[in-house]
Amino acid sequence: MKILKFYLTLLMCFVLANLKMMAQDCISMQVTEGCNSETLKSTIESNVSVLLNAFNQAAKEGKKPKIPGGIATNEARIKIGELWKTSPISCTESQLKKTCQNAPSGDYQVSGIPVSMLSAEKETQSEEIAISFNSNGQISDLNISIKPEIIEIKGELQPGDIVNKNKILDFLEKFRTAYNCKDIGYLETVYSEDALIINAVKRSVQRVPDNISMSIKSNDFGYDYQVKTKQEYITKLRQVFKKNAYVNIVFDAIEVEPHPGKYNIYGVTLKQHWKSSTYSDVGFLYLLIDCSKEHEMQIFVRAWSPEKLFNFTYFDDIRI
Repeated sequence: MKILKFYLTLLMCFVLANLKMMAQDCISMQVTEGCNSETLKSTIESNVSVLLNAFNQAAKEGKKPKIPGGIATNEARIKIGELWKTSPISCTESQLKKTCQNAPSGDYQVSGIPVSMLSAEKETQSEEIAISFNSNGQISDLNISIKPEIIEIKGELQPGDIVNKNKILDFLEKFRTAYNCKDIGYLETVYSEDALIINAVKRSVQRVPDNISMSIKSNDFGYDYQVKTKQEYITKLRQVFKKNAYVNIVFDAIEVEPHPGKYNIYGVTLKQHWKSSTYSDVGFLYLLIDCSKEHEMQIFVRAWSPEKLFNFTYFDDIRI
């Protein structure tokens, strides 16, 4: 009898220990404010919890996440799958309390969810993601977050600039994530058909190619300018994505400057850290963006340089 009690006690201890471990592994999400509908709130909480638990389980097993039908739109499921190919994701906290916000796209959004991008180098694995939801609480999008505090508006503010700052932040999160999950289809849509793509490379001999605009020629400070059309850039980007199993770009020190003479036109300067399977660099990216169309931002100029170089004066003759 004593032996039976001993084994029963041992079994109970084993079961309790396993239940405790399961509880620790299980992620729960709580929306603290920003959602007036209790049904929508419960759906968002449940869908985030299910998704993040699926991430952790898949990361532990070295498999793709099994996302139950109904919790995410087909577009979101495809995007998550593509991002996972670049890097598995795990959530680093078990108890999440977050505010639900209205995203510039019109969806609901929960941001600031801490995760680890497991394929990244150890010092850059820590990230945050933002999850968007449609009116039914289905997950409609997932992007790697950019902290609002690293964005600064330069110059004189005009009506709507603060609203557009939030729209630009939302756009940059999608833009960055598109590179990380190698979403060439999305990137094709955000570059204008006439977009000017420039890489500036330091040189020792003063020389300016004939196909560069007069504005850039007049501002030449000892760089070679490699100029591409949108189609040339997208073709090259396809090759880069195909050659690299892993792509991770990080944006930092973002400055947003309203155009002095054109409403809804912004120059965005940011520090870009590019890391891929075959290549890495750090430089400054300048984007000339048109915010006039709701939810359809367009990039008219993408200019990269090893140090901060470009501004509006380079592109006075660009038609927008």
